[in-house]
Amino acid sequence: MFDINESDFKFHKAEPKQAPVIELTPMFVSPDYSYVSGWLLKQSFSVSAEHTYRYVVLTDNKFKYYPSATSKTPTGILNFNQLTTTIAGIGSTSFLIEFHSCSYQFIFKAENFEERQIWLAALNHHILTSEAGDNILTTISRIPNFWRSEWISDFWFENNSSTGDILLFKSKALSSSLQRSLWNTYYDSIGLLLCYASGKILVLEATEKNGVRMMEWSDFLNKNLMTVYTKIGLRKLQVERDERFLMSLSHYLENINNCAYKRSARRARRGNHNWPGAEKYGFCAQIIANAYKAVGILDMATDVDKLWPVNFEVEEGLPLLQASFGPVMRIEFDL
Repeated sequence: MFDINESDFKFHKAEPKQAPVIELTPMFVSPDYSYVSGWLLKQSFSVSAEHTYRYVVLTDNKFKYYPSATSKTPTGILNFNQLTTTIAGIGSTSFLIEFHSCSYQFIFKAENFEERQIWLAALNHHILTSEAGDNILTTISRIPNFWRSEWISDFWFENNSSTGDILLFKSKALSSSLQRSLWNTYYDSIGLLLCYASGKILVLEATEKNGVRMMEWSDFLNKNLMTVYTKIGLRKLQVERDERFLMSLSHYLENINNCAYKRSARRARRGNHNWPGAEKYGFCAQIIANAYKAVGILDMATDVDKLWPVNFEVEEGLPLLQASFGPVMRIEFDL
């Protein structure tokens, strides 16, 4: 038996968690409402209806909100070109945005009445000038959690993609689901885009069935290969595509086309540091990383054998040189 006296212990009352300090930069409004940015409190969808600061940018008929003013990837995107939208004021400082065929209401709170009125006026301007017009659009608003992604049509994809951009694939196969769990990634495969002035688009991919190959996007559509995947995303590469970039990439592709597919866990653990173009076999992440080495936007010392699709998916997953990725945009073939 132990004799324990209460005086032998010091009881410390738990300190409440302090919310991170956020520097609220002033609101910016262009004279014609074409660009508005600033901080708003967003109400959560949960029963508690908690409010969290979000940095909001309204431009090009899109309302995007970010966790910080420096974040590159938004946590929510409301594209008024694709949604039938209604807005309304609540009280003196809040407003809501809601969409046809969507049960969620997006509620935001401004600093004061004057700023709330500016947001409402700017929103009204972007909604009225959007491509949606008076049409009842439901394709996007019916998709669960549609606001978490930016959506593009296959037509937009074909007319706005550039050489070096990335396609991300999420397969329906059980083996791919297991791979995603192992890699802690949303997508399980990636491809590199090659876009020509003629309009032809090729996808450089590495699959277990076909090895490393270049497939025409038109064949992908004609064979309905999009049905093999639950999600396909585009991530644009922001870089100067000069003659050296294109020639270096072309030379690399000549050396690796038709290589065998291989992904060895043992090789990934020890690292191989393959020189671009010297591969005898490859995995999608390794092949594309070496392509980026070949054009000079990835350090030659980068251990490509330890890269996975997730490195091309997340915001800071790949240390690019004088280049950067835009956010992942989901392709919707029914738009």
